[in-house]
Amino acid sequence: MTLFQWIVVPAAAAAAVYQLALAFSDRARLLSGVVWAAIFGSVACCVLWPQVPSGIAHWLGIGRGADLVTYGTAVLVVCTLRWAYSRYRYLEGVYTELVRELAIERARFGSSKMERQGAGDLTRKTA
Repeated sequence: MTLFQWIVVPAAAAAAVYQLALAFSDRARLLSGVVWAAIFGSVACCVLWPQVPSGIAHWLGIGRGADLVTYGTAVLVVCTLRWAYSRYRYLEGVYTELVRELAIERARFGSSKMERQGAGDLTRKTA
């Protein structure tokens, strides 16, 4: 084994075990933990046995295993960015709806509920 393999394989394996431990605890969701553990596990396997991605690449008609890993990473990055953007747009809509409802409530009653109750110096109107 090379020095690179001695460093990356234990680190990736430890990350996979850590993600699985998080997945089965209350601090993380099961699916995301298992997915991350699979990603870290595949990194460890690809570094430990570089002939595996090369064999899969040749079977798929791609020249080298490194190209297969690069293409796969590019697809995952694009999918992740698309998911993050759609989530951002959804949350932006939720925030807009909340602000709209708050503005209507304040316009209807003249002040917010917190100002009427005197809950905090920052929200209290000064005379």
